[in-house]
Amino acid sequence: MPTTSLGLTYPASTAHTRIWEHIQTLAQNVNDLFVAKTPLMGSGQLTTAYTMTASMADLVGASVTLNVPRAGAPALIVWSTDFQVQTTGSVTAYTLVSIDGVDQPQNAVWNPGGAGVGARVTVGNSFTTTLATSGNHTFKLRGVGTSAIKALNIHTQISVVVLP
Repeated sequence: MPTTSLGLTYPASTAHTRIWEHIQTLAQNVNDLFVAKTPLMGSGQLTTAYTMTASMADLVGASVTLNVPRAGAPALIVWSTDFQVQTTGSVTAYTLVSIDGVDQPQNAVWNPGGAGVGARVTVGNSFTTTLATSGNHTFKLRGVGTSAIKALNIHTQISVVVLP
């Protein structure tokens, strides 16, 4: 009958003829424990420059899907958006993160006022959350704004770290 101690399972028999079996089992248990405690990480970058629109839209390529092993895992989400003014006028744009299709309230906004054509800035934000369920979770960067602003792919990206 196997015995469990400190979350590790090992054979109950202590016969010297089975010592290598015990060592193998212990080694596998320790390895499994380390794998289960390793943070999950991923990042995605905007594939090509994107002209902002008045409707919220996914920024293609700036997406991460991670298979989370347990419910209640904490996650850190960090993102940046590289905005550039394309035409003069009243301009505003912002990006946010969607987790499993639900837009989160935190955003990174740029309102350059009367900035001229070519004006550029990289804005960013971050937040932590707790993932209620185990399994695959998709984190997408989404944006909205006037068509006078483009999101450039150079520094538009999302990074996610999930702790087990």
